[in-house]
Amino acid sequence: MRWDVAVVGAGVVGCAVARSLARRGQRVLVLEKEPEVARHQSGRNSGVVHAGFTYKPQSLKARFSVPGAAQLKAYCAERGVPCREVGKLVVARSEAERAELQRLLVQGAANGVPGLRLLGPEELREVEPESSGIAALHSPRTGIVDGTAYVRALAADAQEAGASFRFGEPLRSAERREGAWQLRAERGEHVADRVVTCSGLQSDRVVRAFGLRWPHRVVPFRGEYYRLRRPELVRGLLYPVADPRFPFVGIHFTKRTDGSVLVGPSAVLALGREAYRSKLQAQPRDVAAMAGFGGFWRMLARRDVRAQARRELAHLMPRRYFRSAQALLPALRPDDLVPSHSGIRAQVVSPQGELLDDLLLAEQEGAVHVMNAVSPGLTCSLPLAEHVAERVLA
Repeated sequence: MRWDVAVVGAGVVGCAVARSLARRGQRVLVLEKEPEVARHQSGRNSGVVHAGFTYKPQSLKARFSVPGAAQLKAYCAERGVPCREVGKLVVARSEAERAELQRLLVQGAANGVPGLRLLGPEELREVEPESSGIAALHSPRTGIVDGTAYVRALAADAQEAGASFRFGEPLRSAERREGAWQLRAERGEHVADRVVTCSGLQSDRVVRAFGLRWPHRVVPFRGEYYRLRRPELVRGLLYPVADPRFPFVGIHFTKRTDGSVLVGPSAVLALGREAYRSKLQAQPRDVAAMAGFGGFWRMLARRDVRAQARRELAHLMPRRYFRSAQALLPALRPDDLVPSHSGIRAQVVSPQGELLDDLLLAEQEGAVHVMNAVSPGLTCSLPLAEHVAERVLA
């Protein structure tokens, strides 16, 4: 069978794109190397529905976050997916951090984020009684969602609209021939007029399989999560003020849809793109890929990156992890943190050593490749999928 569009990857963006295309009457094939949806970034994140105030105006993240959050909440209400608004506090503990909150407030207004306001110490404690700081930025519309349930609902919608999913089918090669893509997968060959790739941690490798000379590379960063033994200490989402030079937001607290609270994640350079088993698990192919990429070494040569790396490496020690968490929640006790799971961020790094922060699309004849779809990829998924569908069909 010849397909109108093949989608490579069944994470949140891939499933949302497949749903959008199938609902437009396209014959859609989804190829996924794992046995089910959402096995990597889409199922191992905090499940936050971001409001959109931390993203640079006019960026794709800023353009898609505000409508994406509204659409995601409406979709979850319609489909019965656990999702609710719990609000978010970003807490400042110094005058420099207070100034950063003011910048975020202005940026949020430029992005059209509703309900943002600055709070003093007393108002802060009214929202999160166990936290403390000299000021906070309050985003009452920030929410949480059961991310895996959301992706499964998108996949079910896509299938109901006619899309076909092939699990355990990693893509091996792609060739453009006679106006179509000849795709060789694990268990056979497929022909598609157009292709969308949404391959997350493997996105740079997949795009090279299509013969596209994309200059950037994925560098994996591993995050460790803990579970809060006393979830009653936190009402919503509690964040520190992040360093705007980096795409990492620091160790924070996330109230989940089941009432539990996640703590974290950290952000430490990983030795494998899917090295979830242990902190020091190494995957030789991925280590070799980093070592052979000049942008990786230029990134490490930056003084600010090395300083950030030292701070994050300290979080490998439970005592230091606890101190970072306790700075936001003084009532925290060491035995409140129970080890949970890990996630790995597919951070795209340029040949110049920059950690690229925005969503990226790489295009070629008959194909659109979604790159760097890290947080807030979940929040942006529905409008991003519509945008990608329009691009590939154009």
